[in-house]
Amino acid sequence: MNFNKLLQRYYQWAPRRVIGQYWASEIYWIKVGKVTVENWSQPPKLPLETLQKIAVGEALEWKLRDILLKNNYQFKYQQKKYLKLAPGIKLVVKCDFEFPNLILETKYSNFMGEWARFQMECEYRAWKKEVWYGRLSIPFSCKFARYEPSDSRWEEIKTIVKDFHEKISR
Repeated sequence: MNFNKLLQRYYQWAPRRVIGQYWASEIYWIKVGKVTVENWSQPPKLPLETLQKIAVGEALEWKLRDILLKNNYQFKYQQKKYLKLAPGIKLVVKCDFEFPNLILETKYSNFMGEWARFQMECEYRAWKKEVWYGRLSIPFSCKFARYEPSDSRWEEIKTIVKDFHEKISR
């Protein structure tokens, strides 16, 4: 049994794409040119190390979910909302944890990257609640930082999505 091949097969997916619906988690990658009109509907080509980090992040997030449940926290997990940006253009926004008074977005990363800030800005706009970043790490821990919303980042996100929509709709 080759575990690396199992992992690669597990994470093979063909994205279901609908012109006019764009995922908040991809906006930054559109901005920097990793997601393009040409590759938007293709399965992403991710290196093995990235897949391994995704798997660890998912496992840590699931354990955090279990810990929160066992401690009787009230939350919803993996909620999705649609934000209408313009006629025919929606942003699909999915959060990790929705608590009554805040959103928690978790990442297995050493820092809050710009890519995470773009996603959290969308979460802030969709839920109209404070958004917190939960940095998951090994040994198991979660360090929290409040995300500061940015009107200029939100305007940039809307422009990126509208421009991408215009290109892909041609």
